[in-house]
Amino acid sequence: MYTTIEIKQLIANAITEVTGIVNIDDNTSIIGRILGITPADIIYIFDILEQKMNIPVHSVFIHNTSEVMTIDGLSKALYLLQTEM
Repeated sequence: MYTTIEIKQLIANAITEVTGIVNIDDNTSIIGRILGITPADIIYIFDILEQKMNIPVHSVFIHNTSEVMTIDGLSKALYLLQTEM
């Protein structure tokens, strides 16, 4: 099981791998216009996270809104999701 700190690093690494973007603030929306991450990029990022964590990452939206789409928000949601699996 991953800690929230480890999950934050996984997310940041996946974002960098797909987009080349580095040093993202944990509370910046990864789906807003600020970073310019496309919906297709989000799918690739989620795919990387699913492969590494072996959980259905898209399930974070069952109990969350789009506000979860920050590194901090996703790490907390994915941490809880992995404990439910």
